[in-house]
Amino acid sequence: MVVLCLCFTGCYQDPDADIFWKEQFENSAPSNAYSSGYQRISPSNLVPGKFIERQVLDTLVRWWSWKDCNGRVWKIWVDIPLPILEESRKTRQEVTLSSWIRNSPNYRIMVAHDAPYIRVLANRLRRMALAKELNVSETSRMVVQMVQNIPYTLVHPHSHPEMESRDIQKNSHFIRKYHRNPRHIPLSKEPFGGCYANADPAGVLSPLEFLADFKGDCDTRTVFLYTLLRCMGLKAVVMNGPGHSMLGLPYAPKRPGLPNLVHQGQKYYFVETTVLKRNSGYCGPEIGEVPRNFRAEQWRIVLH
Repeated sequence: MVVLCLCFTGCYQDPDADIFWKEQFENSAPSNAYSSGYQRISPSNLVPGKFIERQVLDTLVRWWSWKDCNGRVWKIWVDIPLPILEESRKTRQEVTLSSWIRNSPNYRIMVAHDAPYIRVLANRLRRMALAKELNVSETSRMVVQMVQNIPYTLVHPHSHPEMESRDIQKNSHFIRKYHRNPRHIPLSKEPFGGCYANADPAGVLSPLEFLADFKGDCDTRTVFLYTLLRCMGLKAVVMNGPGHSMLGLPYAPKRPGLPNLVHQGQKYYFVETTVLKRNSGYCGPEIGEVPRNFRAEQWRIVLH
């Protein structure tokens, strides 16, 4: 916990980055783009659910847009130095499984490495939230819905055939069914979706890896959101249960009495991060929404 606190208070920031990146974007953006501060984007291409990507020198620059459940359209960009991204991958490969909680890798090592570089995105999102006068609960929802809008990609630690074989040994057919579902074919689908294999050793990608290609399943997303929200100065935890990972937020859900876990006297409500459904006036899942017969006692807070 000490390492985490030091990281969040001493995250990387470059005071000269504004001028540098503005100059780089002016030299690399499409001819029909327009300029707004840092950003030079093509408004006809950047619509909710889409992104634009450029490589400037040794840095990946990505713009994307999403629509939240209130119908607001958000646009933002992020820059990721490729050498730092490679460091993040190597750090992820050092992740080990917890010796005291089942289904819980040691996520903290990835958070400690990536948080300083997530801070830049966190600051931009915080400024956007302030401009719209969002409170902390509304800000957290906006950030969560940013990730919920990104299509799901299954991530596992071994090759596709090996994962199917291990699944069968456990008397399960989830992996095989997923691999053969037409919606997920080809498994190498771009820009997201499909299945990401050989994410060794724990079947989870680092926050920076997720930010770089938007590929991620449950715990890749929860660890990313945890890191981002904490860098924004907002409360969050990661909660793992039977074969799944969910984010925990301390904001009261619309319906009282929903399942929660308590950490240091604070109730944290479950948040599903892998999907966003819109139909018949409904948009969610929202904070606290869980399946029927959900058993909170089977879950543990694994990152706080």
